[in-house]
Amino acid sequence: MKRTLIIVCAVACLTALLASCTPEPTPTPTPTPTAEPTPTPEPTPEPDADLAHTGTATAFRSLENCGPEKAIDGDPQSCWSTDGVSYWSLDLGKPVTFNTVAIRFMAKSERWSIQYFNESLGKYIDVPGCVRNYQAKNDEIHSFEFHIYPFTAQKLQFNLYEGGPETSIFDFNLYYREGQDPVDGRNSYMSARHERVYPEINVGPTTDLFGILPASTYAGSERADWTVSIETDASKLTFDNSKWCKGLDEISVFDTQITHVQKNDSSLNWTMRVGLGGQIYSLETAVGEIIPPQNSHAEWMDEVWQIVSVADARMYDRSFTPATHFIHQAGMYKQCDMETAYGPKHMTDDTFFSPRLAQKWDEQTATLSLLNLGVTPTINMSRSDLLYYTDIADKGDGIIEITYGLSNYAAKTNLSFFNFPWGGVRYSIFKDFFVAKDGGYLKVDPHDQTVFLYKEMDGWFAYTQDMNDPDSFTVAFVGGDDTYDDGTSTSKNGKHTGKVQAYYTGDPVRDYYVLQTISCRTVRQHDTYVYRYYVVMGKLSDVKQKAPTLVDKVVMGFVRNEEATTGTTAIYRSTDDGKAILTAKADGDPLFHVYSQTIEGAKPLYLLYDTTADRYIVSVDPYILSAEIALKDIADVTVKPYSKYADLMIKDVADGRTEYMGILGFVMLEDNVADAAGYVHLSEILDKDLFPGTGLDDAAVLVKVSNPA
Repeated sequence: MKRTLIIVCAVACLTALLASCTPEPTPTPTPTPTAEPTPTPEPTPEPDADLAHTGTATAFRSLENCGPEKAIDGDPQSCWSTDGVSYWSLDLGKPVTFNTVAIRFMAKSERWSIQYFNESLGKYIDVPGCVRNYQAKNDEIHSFEFHIYPFTAQKLQFNLYEGGPETSIFDFNLYYREGQDPVDGRNSYMSARHERVYPEINVGPTTDLFGILPASTYAGSERADWTVSIETDASKLTFDNSKWCKGLDEISVFDTQITHVQKNDSSLNWTMRVGLGGQIYSLETAVGEIIPPQNSHAEWMDEVWQIVSVADARMYDRSFTPATHFIHQAGMYKQCDMETAYGPKHMTDDTFFSPRLAQKWDEQTATLSLLNLGVTPTINMSRSDLLYYTDIADKGDGIIEITYGLSNYAAKTNLSFFNFPWGGVRYSIFKDFFVAKDGGYLKVDPHDQTVFLYKEMDGWFAYTQDMNDPDSFTVAFVGGDDTYDDGTSTSKNGKHTGKVQAYYTGDPVRDYYVLQTISCRTVRQHDTYVYRYYVVMGKLSDVKQKAPTLVDKVVMGFVRNEEATTGTTAIYRSTDDGKAILTAKADGDPLFHVYSQTIEGAKPLYLLYDTTADRYIVSVDPYILSAEIALKDIADVTVKPYSKYADLMIKDVADGRTEYMGILGFVMLEDNVADAAGYVHLSEILDKDLFPGTGLDDAAVLVKVSNPA
């Protein structure tokens, strides 16, 4: 459906009021103001002061006695109303900072938002966090209050999409409230508390959670030729939701932006945005945004670059669809009406991103490191006990090195099928796909779903605008030539198989040229597997020169740390906002020590916040606080195979009861320790308030009170 650029409005105030209202003559629209430098905002006001009522409201069309000022007059009975195509806007007279937007209105719309005038773009765009994909009815008053990141703007407007001809706004209010969590547009586990706590829980001198990933052997181009920077503060960035499908608000997924500037060659500039789940969801290049615009049924979950893992042996029953045993790096799908092959049709009310457990930026190596807890795409019979590591390193000259690591600490499940990565690009930009093969370049029909084996290729493949134009913008993926063999590779034919498949979905709205890279290798309990590949961007002729030089830099294989040589971190008892908490930040004498990286027989020790009891706890079970749901409540248990498990209780991991603060490190389980000398049960050190001991395997957790190093 076509997205309107002006407000298409619905329903007037109240029936009696509308009966007495007659249209005013239609005024001439005011031209859009030209871009001006944004003045310095005024100091933040008192928290309960309504910032909107001092502004000047205007509308393109209003009913008599229902002028635009009625929406900000403080009278809940009065309203601005229109009976035709119009808009309602507010000029605050000067830039004002706010973090709360409240609105009461009547209208019919599939999507609406609060927008601000962006001076640099010269147009109105959505205020981050103030978008609703919502079926508003024209006979009800709708009330919404957005809690967002502090935002500064002077000119605002109420924007409806796909709406009817009539609209009324009863109240429009703006506030700045000190200390308020920006909950709108953020994941349930993300809060000001998380932002405050998680940087401090892994600050020990020997802690390096990301040291499990192998160091890069590719130096990259000279740093004097390019610059790179990161930004994690969403309030400092612009979010243009017109790049995405209808109803999406990019602020809901944003975590970190990486910006590369290539000196003397702007065609190699790029800006990457990474989501809360560790997924790469945006890559702005010289030819624009190249990652697909998403779709409303799987927003930020499928049309992104991410790791996907699949269990070979079902935790309960092989007759279940394998899709229930996917483990996404990105997160969970939200509830929708689409038919799905993902088993029981129980999803979250909103998109749930894989919890972020740790993050760091290394300026010297230009590397962003992320650690997330992988989750199944739906709430189902399987649970995920899988850590996803990601290193994204800028190597300059259009080359990005991406290293994935996955640590499988599940008790029952082996993993055997992986996407490194699952992803894709926009077909509207890249019409040609080819594989490097036998010293040449094999063009592949976009509707051909042929699977190519790495061992039959020259180690890389690419999307390009035009294979016949050497200046055509191109993005290549260098995945290796499949010559790696560490003696543990397995598949149906007894050998490791790496594969590539690319095809166009045929849907111009999704604009999705799919990429599926496949690796078949068994990753058992306690295994940590790493895979490194390269993205190369630039002119086709240049990419053809650069990509082959990176094939031997690809890394794939297992990493196994020894207990005796793995670093440790001291853990201390502290307080946060009056609540007991554990941290690696030195505070008196340490209580115990944890390993800084995963080792054989270990599990991560999570620091969690219990939102129902207002307390911090630790556990090796990330789902200890999650509510349980009976399978019979979310699936038709009268049919096979669900009938065998009608009374099975499964965890609702996205129920909002848990905020994931991060992990403190890794601890041993009793059955996995050959020599228990020096170990004590964690329950002997911590009281039940901090360590309830009721999570999966919690009773078997051992730690050392003295430094084992």
